[in-house]
Amino acid sequence: MHVRMTSDLGASVPSQLLALKLLPHLEELAERRRATLIEAVERSLDRLRADFPDWRVEEPRGGSVLWVELPVEDSGPFCQLARRHGVHVAPGSVARAGRVPDPHLRLCVDRPWHLVDIGLHRLGLAWRDHQRVPGPVLG
Repeated sequence: MHVRMTSDLGASVPSQLLALKLLPHLEELAERRRATLIEAVERSLDRLRADFPDWRVEEPRGGSVLWVELPVEDSGPFCQLARRHGVHVAPGSVARAGRVPDPHLRLCVDRPWHLVDIGLHRLGLAWRDHQRVPGPVLG
């Protein structure tokens, strides 16, 4: 195995054959993927705006990642709660120097729509739980 890794200069033969078959269709495949991503972003934006009216989200200038601003100082605790509901989103602090608290969350919508739909549903359940969490008891 280690000998092969040091002498192998390219992809496996089946991978190369597959690439040769797909290469002539690259533009068509790319166009279909772009259309799918545009649709996923639009559907996700519509759903977020309908289900979470107090969240702020803008259409991305490119790509399929949505940066959602929550009405909280730090999205980190909510992201942990969302994980317990089976949806993985990143807190905005991952994109900030020093990982300081940030109200945003990073939401990828480049998966098949049924998975994004399930994720948004679970995100809603997590948000409802987050809003029910009582504040600290003092004295």
